Amino acid sequence: MAGNGDILVAYRDRSFNEIRDIYVVRKHGKVWSDPVPVHGDGWEISGCPVNGPSIDADANKVIVAWFTAAGNIPSVKVAFSQDSGQTFGAAFRVDNGEGVGRVAAVMLPNAEALITWFEWSDEGEALVLCRARADNGCIARQTIMINNAPGSINFPQIAHSDGVIYLA
Repeated sequence: MAGNGDILVAYRDRSFNEIRDIYVVRKHGKVWSDPVPVHGDGWEISGCPVNGPSIDADANKVIVAWFTAAGNIPSVKVAFSQDSGQTFGAAFRVDNGEGVGRVAAVMLPNAEALITWFEWSDEGEALVLCRARADNGCIARQTIMINNAPGSINFPQIAHSDGVIYLA
């Protein structure tokens, strides 16, 4: 929910031509807005990727993080809005080149955001955390853990409360 009371929903849209870009709709009062594209990746895939976006807001600042494989280049991207999700700025790639996705994002009161995702590393499936800003994307990145056991860790979640960050 944005600071103005709007409810924000991010989703992977599907065009007639099977383009799967990320969109946001806002509910202001009792009225839903028209969909707004977060970024035009142009990912064409004739299937339903289960790798959806993550959205969070603090006042009028909004973060959206998502996975895309547009152009056969798997990557994790983020974009910020400064106007409660009405428009979005430039998209920044945050992964190290082997993005898998399964993103989670949280907007912090200092106008920065934390994003988590999985990517492949030489050691296995890495859970990565990034601190990001609207003006230049990821400013600090760290690997939280490596999974080299059979099976995936699945979908992590991130939240904050009273200055404490929770990652589950």
